[in-house]
Amino acid sequence: MEKAKQVVVSESKQRLDDFVAAHFSITRSQSKKLIEQKMVLLNDEVVSKAGSLVKNGDCVVVTLPDKIQPSLASDLPLSIVFENANLLIVDKPAGIVTHPDAHYQSDSLVQRVLAHTALSSIGLPERPGVVHRLDKDTSGLVIFAKNDAAHLALTKIFADRKIAKYYVALVHGGSKLPDSGTINSPIDRNPRDRKKMDVSASDKARHALSHFTVLQRFPQATLVEVKIETGRTHQIRVHFSAINHPVVGDVTYGNSKLDRQLEKILEHKIPRMILHAQRLQFVLPGEQEAREFVAEAPPDIASFLA
Repeated sequence: MEKAKQVVVSESKQRLDDFVAAHFSITRSQSKKLIEQKMVLLNDEVVSKAGSLVKNGDCVVVTLPDKIQPSLASDLPLSIVFENANLLIVDKPAGIVTHPDAHYQSDSLVQRVLAHTALSSIGLPERPGVVHRLDKDTSGLVIFAKNDAAHLALTKIFADRKIAKYYVALVHGGSKLPDSGTINSPIDRNPRDRKKMDVSASDKARHALSHFTVLQRFPQATLVEVKIETGRTHQIRVHFSAINHPVVGDVTYGNSKLDRQLEKILEHKIPRMILHAQRLQFVLPGEQEAREFVAEAPPDIASFLA
């Protein structure tokens, strides 16, 4: 069974495939495929070109597959931190993506969760129940909505910034970092590499705010707790790279020379990017008081820090 969803454009001109990907919670490659399969209507007409422009007032209708089927057995690891009738909070291990995409189809956190419980239909076909996500190599807390009402409520909580998200990260250097501070730098896609983000002064750059507190100082690195008020792609990694304190083990925004120097000093291999989503504080849908959920640093990070 398939489901059609409609969105009225409220932005200025942009490509149809970009609009569909952003507003129907799918990847750009998936939106292109839907357009090619004539599953997208623009003002009641079938569109065949992904690069077609949409403008304020246009009506876009997309027909989506009913659901994604989990391709994994139910005995694959899933660390559940909290669960009720509306949502599920899990501790994502590093090395798997939050949801399937064009590059990772065989394993994802979504598929592991689907093997455990049903999820919201919002975000179908490949992002059911996904309220937010973590990078592939970042571990830590991820929230999934189990029904559409909870999904909408949680989305509003994130949009209104009524959720506190705390990460721990090991960054290079840091002897001159203050005990606490704020990085307030807009982020946009890197114009030379669309897969990367960058601090930018462009008109399209989005506001990004990261607050940090030093937890422990080492001779070559500093352990920080970071509270992000915005949820931009790769935000912590981009922000700390921009102030010349890249996250240890970050192969995209980090410093491989500094990584090698640190490994030599410690005589210990960096297991992966040292970034972990450790705490969440928010009021659950239907409740009145805020709760805190914690996922302590996993063994690979804990042993490396030790």
